[in-house]
Amino acid sequence: MLCLWGAAARAEDAGALIAKGDQFDKQFQAKEALEVFLPANKLEPDNVYVLICIARQYRHLMSDTSSKQEKLRLGNISLEYANRAATLAPKNAEAQLSSAISYGKMLPYMGSKDQVNVSPKIKAAVDRTLQLDPTNDIAWHMLGRWNRVLANVSGLKRVLAKTFYGDLPATTNEAAEKWEAA
Repeated sequence: MLCLWGAAARAEDAGALIAKGDQFDKQFQAKEALEVFLPANKLEPDNVYVLICIARQYRHLMSDTSSKQEKLRLGNISLEYANRAATLAPKNAEAQLSSAISYGKMLPYMGSKDQVNVSPKIKAAVDRTLQLDPTNDIAWHMLGRWNRVLANVSGLKRVLAKTFYGDLPATTNEAAEKWEAA
Protein backbone atom coordinates (compact mmCIF):
# COMPACT_ATOMS: atom_id res chain seq x y z
CA MET A 1 0.00 0.00 0.00
CA LEU A 2 2.86 2.38 0.81
CA CYS A 3 4.28 1.90 -2.68
CA LEU A 4 0.99 2.98 -4.28
CA TRP A 5 0.81 6.04 -2.05
CA GLY A 6 4.35 7.03 -3.10
CA ALA A 7 3.45 6.80 -6.79
CA ALA A 8 0.29 8.85 -6.25
CA ALA A 9 2.24 11.51 -4.34
CA ARG A 10 4.84 11.72 -7.11
CA ALA A 11 2.11 12.10 -9.74
CA GLU A 12 0.48 14.84 -7.67
CA ASP A 13 3.84 16.58 -7.23
CA ALA A 14 4.54 16.30 -10.96
CA GLY A 15 1.10 17.68 -11.74
CA ALA A 16 1.69 20.70 -9.50
CA LEU A 17 5.10 21.30 -11.10
CA ILE A 18 3.63 21.04 -14.60
CA ALA A 19 0.86 23.51 -13.74
CA LYS A 20 3.44 25.94 -12.39
CA GLY A 21 5.63 25.42 -15.47
CA ASP A 22 2.66 26.11 -17.73
CA GLN A 23 2.16 29.47 -16.03
CA PHE A 24 5.80 30.42 -16.61
CA ASP A 25 5.56 29.16 -20.19
CA LYS A 26 2.53 31.39 -20.89
CA GLN A 27 4.57 34.36 -19.66
CA PHE A 28 7.60 33.39 -21.80
CA GLN A 29 9.74 32.92 -18.69
CA ALA A 30 11.85 30.05 -20.00
CA LYS A 31 14.38 29.86 -17.16
CA GLU A 32 11.67 29.77 -14.52
CA ALA A 33 9.66 27.24 -16.51
CA LEU A 34 12.69 24.95 -16.78
CA GLU A 35 13.21 25.18 -13.01
CA VAL A 36 9.90 23.33 -12.58
CA PHE A 37 9.62 21.28 -15.78
CA LEU A 38 13.01 19.61 -15.25
CA PRO A 39 12.08 18.29 -11.78
CA ALA A 40 8.70 17.20 -13.19
CA ASN A 41 10.63 15.28 -15.85
CA LYS A 42 12.61 13.51 -13.13
CA LEU A 43 9.34 12.42 -11.52
CA GLU A 44 7.75 11.44 -14.85
CA PRO A 45 10.56 10.83 -17.37
CA ASP A 46 8.20 9.48 -20.05
CA ASN A 47 5.69 12.32 -19.88
CA VAL A 48 5.59 13.48 -23.50
CA TYR A 49 3.91 16.78 -22.64
CA VAL A 50 6.72 17.66 -20.23
CA LEU A 51 9.38 16.70 -22.78
CA ILE A 52 7.75 18.96 -25.39
CA CYS A 53 7.57 21.81 -22.87
CA ILE A 54 11.23 21.42 -21.93
CA ALA A 55 12.25 21.41 -25.60
CA ARG A 56 10.27 24.63 -26.14
CA GLN A 57 11.95 26.37 -23.18
CA TYR A 58 15.41 25.57 -24.51
CA ARG A 59 14.36 26.98 -27.90
CA HIS A 60 13.19 30.16 -26.16
CA LEU A 61 16.55 30.43 -24.41
CA MET A 62 18.25 30.31 -27.81
CA SER A 63 16.69 33.70 -28.56
CA ASP A 64 18.10 35.16 -25.36
CA THR A 65 21.74 34.57 -26.21
CA SER A 66 23.91 36.18 -28.86
CA SER A 67 26.57 33.46 -29.00
CA LYS A 68 26.23 31.15 -31.99
CA GLN A 69 27.91 28.37 -30.02
CA GLU A 70 25.48 28.79 -27.11
CA LYS A 71 22.51 28.87 -29.49
CA LEU A 72 23.63 25.55 -30.96
CA ARG A 73 24.24 24.06 -27.50
CA LEU A 74 20.75 25.06 -26.33
CA GLY A 75 19.27 23.91 -29.63
CA ASN A 76 20.87 20.49 -29.26
CA ILE A 77 19.46 20.15 -25.75
CA SER A 78 16.04 21.13 -27.11
CA LEU A 79 16.43 18.56 -29.86
CA GLU A 80 17.28 15.80 -27.37
CA TYR A 81 14.05 16.39 -25.45
CA ALA A 82 12.02 16.80 -28.64
CA ASN A 83 13.39 13.58 -30.11
CA ARG A 84 12.61 11.71 -26.88
CA ALA A 85 9.04 12.96 -27.07
CA ALA A 86 8.78 11.99 -30.74
CA THR A 87 10.14 8.52 -30.03
CA LEU A 88 7.82 7.95 -27.06
CA ALA A 89 4.76 9.24 -28.92
CA PRO A 90 5.00 8.46 -32.64
CA LYS A 91 1.28 9.24 -33.06
CA ASN A 92 1.42 12.60 -31.26
CA ALA A 93 1.54 15.46 -33.78
CA GLU A 94 3.00 17.97 -31.32
CA ALA A 95 5.80 15.58 -30.38
CA GLN A 96 6.68 15.08 -34.04
CA LEU A 97 6.56 18.82 -34.74
CA SER A 98 8.78 19.66 -31.76
CA SER A 99 11.76 18.01 -33.44
CA ALA A 100 11.17 19.95 -36.66
CA ILE A 101 10.94 23.25 -34.78
CA SER A 102 14.15 22.54 -32.88
CA TYR A 103 15.99 21.73 -36.11
CA GLY A 104 14.54 24.82 -37.76
CA LYS A 105 15.66 27.11 -34.95
CA MET A 106 19.20 25.69 -35.17
CA LEU A 107 19.46 25.78 -38.96
CA PRO A 108 20.77 29.37 -39.35
CA TYR A 109 23.65 28.63 -36.98
CA MET A 110 24.76 25.37 -38.59
CA GLY A 111 27.44 24.84 -41.17
CA SER A 112 26.49 24.07 -44.76
CA LYS A 113 26.96 20.32 -44.44
CA ASP A 114 24.75 20.15 -41.35
CA GLN A 115 22.12 22.31 -43.04
CA VAL A 116 21.99 19.90 -45.99
CA ASN A 117 21.76 16.90 -43.65
CA VAL A 118 19.05 18.45 -41.46
CA SER A 119 16.80 19.60 -44.29
CA PRO A 120 15.23 16.18 -44.98
CA LYS A 121 14.80 15.60 -41.22
CA ILE A 122 12.76 18.80 -40.94
CA LYS A 123 10.62 17.80 -43.92
CA ALA A 124 10.07 14.27 -42.58
CA ALA A 125 9.01 15.55 -39.14
CA VAL A 126 6.63 18.09 -40.69
CA ASP A 127 5.18 15.41 -42.98
CA ARG A 128 4.61 13.08 -39.99
CA THR A 129 2.92 15.93 -38.14
CA LEU A 130 0.60 16.69 -41.05
CA GLN A 131 -0.29 13.02 -41.45
CA LEU A 132 -1.34 12.98 -37.81
CA ASP A 133 -2.97 16.42 -37.78
CA PRO A 134 -3.72 17.95 -41.18
CA THR A 135 -5.04 21.10 -39.47
CA ASN A 136 -1.76 21.98 -37.70
CA ASP A 137 -1.10 25.57 -38.81
CA ILE A 138 2.47 25.63 -37.52
CA ALA A 139 3.33 22.51 -39.53
CA TRP A 140 1.84 24.04 -42.69
CA HIS A 141 3.81 27.23 -42.06
CA MET A 142 7.02 25.24 -41.59
CA LEU A 143 6.38 23.31 -44.80
CA GLY A 144 5.99 26.61 -46.63
CA ARG A 145 9.20 28.01 -45.14
CA TRP A 146 11.06 24.79 -45.96
CA ASN A 147 9.95 25.08 -49.59
CA ARG A 148 10.79 28.81 -49.74
CA VAL A 149 14.31 28.38 -48.36
CA LEU A 150 15.10 25.53 -50.74
CA ALA A 151 13.48 27.28 -53.72
CA ASN A 152 15.80 30.26 -53.20
CA VAL A 153 19.08 28.35 -52.99
CA SER A 154 21.17 29.59 -55.90
CA GLY A 155 22.29 27.30 -58.69
CA LEU A 156 25.92 27.65 -57.63
CA LYS A 157 25.12 26.68 -54.04
CA ARG A 158 23.12 23.69 -55.30
CA VAL A 159 26.07 22.50 -57.38
CA LEU A 160 28.46 22.96 -54.45
CA ALA A 161 26.08 21.21 -52.07
CA LYS A 162 25.69 18.29 -54.46
CA THR A 163 29.45 18.05 -54.95
CA PHE A 164 30.28 18.02 -51.27
CA TYR A 165 27.19 16.92 -49.36
CA GLY A 166 24.52 15.44 -51.62
CA ASP A 167 21.48 16.65 -53.52
CA LEU A 168 19.17 19.29 -52.13
CA PRO A 169 15.48 18.71 -52.77
CA ALA A 170 14.08 20.78 -55.62
CA THR A 171 11.05 22.98 -54.98
CA THR A 172 9.56 26.29 -56.08
CA ASN A 173 8.34 29.54 -54.59
CA GLU A 174 4.87 28.62 -55.85
CA ALA A 175 4.95 25.47 -53.69
CA ALA A 176 6.07 27.58 -50.74
CA GLU A 177 3.18 30.00 -51.23
CA LYS A 178 0.73 27.11 -51.50
CA TRP A 179 1.84 25.60 -48.18
CA GLU A 180 2.27 28.88 -46.33
CA ALA A 181 -1.30 29.81 -47.22
CA ALA A 182 -2.70 26.41 -46.24
